[in-house]
Amino acid sequence: MHTNPYLSKHYKQLQQAASNCGLPIGNLTSQFFSNVYLNPLDQFVKHQLKCQHYVRYVDDFIFVHQSAEQLCCWQRSIEAFLQQQLQLQLKPQTILRSLNAGADFFGYIVRPHYLLVRRRVLDNWGSKLKQWRAGVAHGHGLYRLPPQRLAQLQSVCASYLGHIQQTSYFSLLDKLLAQMPWLQHFYGLNQGKLIPRWQNRKLYRLVAKCRWFLTHYSQHRVWVQKGRHFIDARQPDREYPLLQLHQQLRADRSAARPYAWISEQGYIHRCLKGASKNSDFLVLARKHRAQSRSLQGVNDGWSTRLTTLERKKCIFRVPVKHRQLTQLFWLQDQIIHAQ
Repeated sequence: MHTNPYLSKHYKQLQQAASNCGLPIGNLTSQFFSNVYLNPLDQFVKHQLKCQHYVRYVDDFIFVHQSAEQLCCWQRSIEAFLQQQLQLQLKPQTILRSLNAGADFFGYIVRPHYLLVRRRVLDNWGSKLKQWRAGVAHGHGLYRLPPQRLAQLQSVCASYLGHIQQTSYFSLLDKLLAQMPWLQHFYGLNQGKLIPRWQNRKLYRLVAKCRWFLTHYSQHRVWVQKGRHFIDARQPDREYPLLQLHQQLRADRSAARPYAWISEQGYIHRCLKGASKNSDFLVLARKHRAQSRSLQGVNDGWSTRLTTLERKKCIFRVPVKHRQLTQLFWLQDQIIHAQ
């Protein structure tokens, strides 16, 4: 077998498997070969047993019939066929139940007219959220939120939402927020969707971003970074040196005042802020044209479009990140119940 030099040595390859072992579970080839190997079973069920309502995905399959005795007879025939023809055995967890009770199949509870989420899926989601919370909690009601932690929370929630959105899940989100009230400080519920409160990617002006965070954290004192200063979102005209930030946040915690600290990701000193339709940019203004030319290599794609502007004002653009929630503090005893 040819080995790709760019693949990791731990990648799931047949040559990495132990002796007398095949490909590990999880490879796409596992599903493919299982469908090929169990094709005789499909032919046996449809052409000899004459079962009209039969569904199989890899090694899970369902039979539907009006008679429970007929289903038990088919089960015995299938067990004998698998043992004699394919050297396989059925798992002892074979379930015989009414359609109204639902079928646990393909990750869902399948009812005649709708789908439900497995209880195990919800429990796993809740346990991952608790693990995430334990990793960002610092003290009583204080959360430190680096961008990678918020991205991790978004990834976990997006993964499970993608799974449950195939079901009747609107009441599930209400129950989730009721069981974990702290999650309401990071997500809002709008038309059955969880809206992140810390993201404002479509806003470019500082005033609009302040308004965004004030809307989502109306009970908090919102501090927003502005270059080497920080401002109160409700009083944006007054600026404070960034060196005084920790002192101010410590005072808010001592006075039991809930607050949210919004940091500026990608800050560059002595820069003006601009915007583009495609992404955010910093607009760097330089007094001398020579300095501007020396920095054109940062983003060559803009050099041709900004030629006229560079001749007049000597400016160019480079990407910049967004303002993002970095620290959150609230009165835990008053807002959420003891857990």
